[in-house]
Amino acid sequence: MELSYIKEFVTLAETLNYSEASQILYISQSSLSKHIKSIEKELGVSLFQRTTRSMALTEAGNVYLTYARKILPICLEAQRAISAVDKRTDSALTIGVIQNPQYYNLAGYMLKFKEDVPELTFNLIESDEAGLLDLYKRKKINLFTGFPYSQDKPKYNFMPMVSSEIVVLFHKDHPYAGRETVSLQSLRDESLLLPAHNSTISRVILEAFYEKGINPKLLYEGSSIGCLDLVKGGLGVSLHSTEFASTVTDDSICISKIEPPIEFTYGLCSRELDELTDAERHYIEYMKIYEI
Repeated sequence: MELSYIKEFVTLAETLNYSEASQILYISQSSLSKHIKSIEKELGVSLFQRTTRSMALTEAGNVYLTYARKILPICLEAQRAISAVDKRTDSALTIGVIQNPQYYNLAGYMLKFKEDVPELTFNLIESDEAGLLDLYKRKKINLFTGFPYSQDKPKYNFMPMVSSEIVVLFHKDHPYAGRETVSLQSLRDESLLLPAHNSTISRVILEAFYEKGINPKLLYEGSSIGCLDLVKGGLGVSLHSTEFASTVTDDSICISKIEPPIEFTYGLCSRELDELTDAERHYIEYMKIYEI
């Protein structure tokens, strides 16, 4: 059984709320639901009683929670013990991070690693997606946060760590403002404001439109802040990640989910293990606990 799934079970058991648990865990509600069902299938029991308005632990769920809470700290203690035994010869770890890392929820994982392995010094190089790929090709970095591999990128290994969805940002005066969900068909005539041109997230959005036979009306492809400013001005609607949307506090902007959802995954990109330093290999091994 995946250790990360057990962690997700404990979080959901403590919150009894999929939305709250998914925000704490930095995963989508759909992924969390799949993982819980995977545990239930493996155990052969239902862990939660679900209704349209509430949820609660079953008797089996309460029993499993007792043991799950014991499993997690023991595994973390084992990781720390192994780290203490495995003395590293190099004390610096260089990682490329995508601009605005708070939008991608990977910064929290780095902080947890730093707390458990304080002897390593972090060197973080921030850039956009194209800049990180250029640094990787020129061998200035061996690790970076990014999106899954595609044919137009240099080859690298990919560890999926965070699953997310695309949402729509409307100005409060837009006719669709306040709707819980909207469809891509309903956006076919809208002026679209998207993340940076040729970025993976922008490509994910455009491919979703093309699959529906829609030729989207692009007004802007650029910075996240630029998208936000144009939405505030009522010049279009922006499609972006749920992580970016969660940082928006402006009362003039409303957020709706897309139905059916457009999901994408990002995580840790790296070279082959034999090309990495001891510190880099150690970092990858540590991060496997968050792999999805």
